[in-house]
Amino acid sequence: MTWLAFHQRADVLRAVTDEADRRRDGVLPTHVTGVSAAFRDDSDLLGALQMRWYTRLSGALERSLAFHPTDRDTAVREAWVRTAEELPGIRAVLDAHAANPTTTQMAHTLERAKATEQALLAHAAAAPPAASTEASEPDRSHRARPRGSAAFVERLKAALAA
Repeated sequence: MTWLAFHQRADVLRAVTDEADRRRDGVLPTHVTGVSAAFRDDSDLLGALQMRWYTRLSGALERSLAFHPTDRDTAVREAWVRTAEELPGIRAVLDAHAANPTTTQMAHTLERAKATEQALLAHAAAAPPAASTEASEPDRSHRARPRGSAAFVERLKAALAA
């Protein structure tokens, strides 16, 4: 996919999202200008909407867990509700097509997406491992230092445990 095609596809996806949010009827807006050029078929478009939902939900989870680090269930619920409020049209389209997929490929894609989303939510709701209760600090010099966001998460856990 060329850079121009990538941006055109993103523009069409934004227009589809806007139309779905405006209508909120669960119908996949395939009539939006550019859909047939940017997406192979309904399953491709639905997959892009599913990815937009999942990406937004993932970000909402991170933000919500930062505000509710000790009440993970609340954080997960708030993140899901916030995402549904931000993307009501996408949620309606995904729910409608999960209930009545038009092809077996669509049904399979939505089942996989649902399983992935449930795993994300379950992982986010799970309590982090308990901190060590040993009197002395264990030697961790043998561990590799986490990189990037993993390092941040480790520092955050240490600060919360202190």
